[in-house]
Amino acid sequence: MQSQSVLKALLIVAFRVASSQGQWLLTRVTAPTQYDVILPGQPIVVRWTYVFFPSSSQIKLRVHRFNTTGTDAVLVETARFSDLSASLELPESFTGQFYVVLDTGGSDPNVLGHAPPEGTLGSSYFTVGRCQTHDFCGTDAYCDSDRICFPCTGCSIAMDAYDGSCPSKCGGIDGFTVGQSIPATSEEKQIGTFRDVVLPGSVIFGTLMNFSARPSVSFEPATGTSIPTLMAARAHDSLVQLSGLVQSSPLLSSVNARVHVLTAYQVAPPTTSRDNVTWHFAGRALTMRLQCPVAPSQCENTTVLAELARTAYVAGFDWVWFKDNATIYASVAAEACELPIDVAVLVDGSESINAVAEGGAPGNFRNKLLAFVKNISDTLDIGPNLDQSRMAVITFSRLVTVDFDLNDHLSNAAVRDAIDEIEYPSSGTRTSSALRAARTEIFGEVSNGMRPDTSSIPRVVIVISDGRATSGYEPGVEAGLLHDMHVSVLAVGVGMNTNETELQATASDPSDEHIFHSKSFSTLHREVDGLAQTMCATRAPLRCGFSSSTIYVPNGQFKDFVLTGHSSLEVHVSITFASGWVRFFVSSTDNRPGPYAHDVAGWVNASHRNRDVVVRTLGESVFVAVQGMQSASVIRIAITCTNITSPPVSAPTAATMPPSHAPTHTPTDTPTASPTSAPTAVCSVCGTRGGDG
Repeated sequence: MQSQSVLKALLIVAFRVASSQGQWLLTRVTAPTQYDVILPGQPIVVRWTYVFFPSSSQIKLRVHRFNTTGTDAVLVETARFSDLSASLELPESFTGQFYVVLDTGGSDPNVLGHAPPEGTLGSSYFTVGRCQTHDFCGTDAYCDSDRICFPCTGCSIAMDAYDGSCPSKCGGIDGFTVGQSIPATSEEKQIGTFRDVVLPGSVIFGTLMNFSARPSVSFEPATGTSIPTLMAARAHDSLVQLSGLVQSSPLLSSVNARVHVLTAYQVAPPTTSRDNVTWHFAGRALTMRLQCPVAPSQCENTTVLAELARTAYVAGFDWVWFKDNATIYASVAAEACELPIDVAVLVDGSESINAVAEGGAPGNFRNKLLAFVKNISDTLDIGPNLDQSRMAVITFSRLVTVDFDLNDHLSNAAVRDAIDEIEYPSSGTRTSSALRAARTEIFGEVSNGMRPDTSSIPRVVIVISDGRATSGYEPGVEAGLLHDMHVSVLAVGVGMNTNETELQATASDPSDEHIFHSKSFSTLHREVDGLAQTMCATRAPLRCGFSSSTIYVPNGQFKDFVLTGHSSLEVHVSITFASGWVRFFVSSTDNRPGPYAHDVAGWVNASHRNRDVVVRTLGESVFVAVQGMQSASVIRIAITCTNITSPPVSAPTAATMPPSHAPTHTPTDTPTASPTSAPTAVCSVCGTRGGDG
C-alpha cells in the first residue's frame, strides 16, 4: 500500500512539473501504424496511452496530408485524454496519404505525439483508399494485388505487384539478381530434405511425366542419363503454367522468348554421395534458360532472365534460384503427404483480422484465413484409420473455442464443411490460452481422437496469428509445455505487425524450420506447401523400452523417428516386418538419415522378418528413418538401451546398404549386395553388431 502511495505521489509531482514546463505526459500513439490502408468513408481510429492526466483534460487530433507543402490540417477533432482513442470520420472524397498530430490545443499547442508512430513527425503515413498505381503509394511502397500499399521490401519476394512488376522505386525488374532465390529461404526448408534418388524401374519412376511439345517450350536432347522432358507431376504442371505465362508476359512476349529446359530428370551416377545429390535425381528440379529465336541477343541479359525466374515462381514452382547469368533453377515440393498426422490448427480470431481500423479487411477471417485452414486440410488424407490423418481446429480471441476435436470429422469433406461453420470471435489475442487448450484438450485426452503413443503418429500444432498476444497471454510457457510433450509447433505470422519474439517462443526447434511468414492474408496460400513439408517431416518420438503397435509406411516416403535426452548409450533398434517391404536407416549424427547419411542400415520383408541394429549415441539423440518400398508396408519398432561398458570400436564397421528400389514382385530371397547407385556407408560409431544388412 505504501509503495502505491509513493508511486501516485511521484506521478502527481511529475505531472505538475511537466505542466509547469508546458509538457504533457503522453507515452505513445499506437494507431494507425505505417502502411495501414483505410477504405474511403471508413473511420480512422487513433489510439494512445498516457501516464497521468485528469479526465477533463482535452487533446486535439489534426489530420494532415503527407508530403505536402501546406501546414493546415484537413480535419480537426477534440477528445479527452482518458478516452484513449478517437474515431475520425474522413469524407469519402479524401484519398491519399495522411498522418495525425496530437497536441494540447490552444494558441500555442504542445505536440504530444503523432500517428503513425514510426519515425519522426511527418515522416510516415497511412493510406486512405485502394491504390490504383504504384505512384499512389509514395516513395517506398508499391501497390500489391489487393490494391494495398505495401513496403518495397515485399515486392520482389512476394511477387504480388498489381501489374506483375516491381516499380523502379522498389528496385525495378532488376531487383532480383544472380544468386538470389524466391522465396528468400533455403531450398531445404521450402521443399524438404533430399533423401533418395529415383531409379529407372522403380515404382516412383513410373509416376514421372513426359512433357508434351508446346510452342513456348523446348528441350535439350535426351541422353543415356538425362531426360529433360521427364519430371515429377508437380514440376510438369508448373511448367505447363509457365509456358502460358511466358506468352502473356509483356516483357517476355515482346522479345518472342520461349523456355528452354536444359535438365529435368537425371539418372543418379554411381558416384552419388550426400555431397552431390540434386533434386534432378528425383525429377523435382528443372534448369532452364530463355531462347529468343528472332533476336537471340535479346534473351542474353539478366533483366529478361529475372522476369523468367519471377514468372516461374508465379507458375507454381516452389523454389526458384537465379543460378547464374544464363540459367534459372526451379524445384518443387513433393505431392500431398501420405503419412498419418494428428494436427491441431489454432486460428487467431482477434478484431484486427477483419477490422479496417486495426489493419485488417472485411472478410479476411472467412475468405482468407479459414480458406487457408481448408487448404492445409487438403494436404492430408483425413480418415478414421491408423494410416490416415486427423485434424482439430481451435479459434482464439478473448475466449478460446475448440471448434472440433480430432475425432469429430473423419473425412476431408467433413472437415471442410466444419471449417465453413466456424464463427468469427473478433476480440483479443489470448495465444497462451489457445495453446493450453491444444495441450490439455486435444493432446491431453485419447478420447478426443488423439492416437496413442504406440502408434508413432506425430502430433503437430499450427498457430496462425497476425499480431502480438494480449498482455499476460504470451505463448512462451504453454508452447514450451507442448515442446516437452514432443508436439511439433509451427508458427505462422501474417502481415507487418507480427511479433518475432513471440513467433520464436512459439515454434519448435530449430525455429527457422518451424516459423513461416506471410506478408498479408492474400499471400497466405503460398505457405501451404512449406507447412505440409514440415508437418510430413515431423519425427515421431521414441524412448528407451518403447514398443510400437503397427506402423504404416507409404511407398517411397520416409517416416522419421527420434530418441532424445540420452547419452553414452548403446541403442538397440529392432524393426519387425508385418507386410510389404521397407528399408531403414539409423544415425546418431544425421537428423534425416537415408541412403546417403546413416550409421547403420537394413531392410525387412517377407524373407527377413526382423532386423536388430545397434548404434552408440555421440550426442543425446538417435535418429531412425524407415522408407516404404512397396505399397501397404507395415512394421513394428522397438527400442532398448544399455549403458556403454566398452570403448568404441577402433576400426569402423561397414553398414551394408539395402537395395535402392523394390522389385516388381515380393522378394523370396535375401536382397543381395547394395547397388552402385547407393554407395555403402561407413559406420564410424557402431558397436560390434553394427552394419547388420
